[in-house]
Amino acid sequence: ALDQLSTALEVAQRIGYTVWVCILTNNLGDLCRELGWLDDAEACLSEALPLSLHLGDQANMQTRLGNAASPLRDKQPPHAARSVLRA
Repeated sequence: ALDQLSTALEVAQRIGYTVWVCILTNNLGDLCRELGWLDDAEACLSEALPLSLHLGDQANMQTRLGNAASPLRDKQPPHAARSVLRA
């Protein structure tokens, strides 16, 4: 799954398909979180949120913001979520 998501993301980035870059970056972040790679998950999800803001997609922004907070609930210290929320 990791290889497939990475390949799909590279293709979306190469052709400039921003909507799919946002979706795939978010999905890659979710996969990283599931694998316990919290720093990678945070990086991916923090990248997906500004893309949603750029696209002006309110529903996606809310989803990305919620997803960005997910890996942070397992990180210490508890205030680590602030960096993502302020991005």
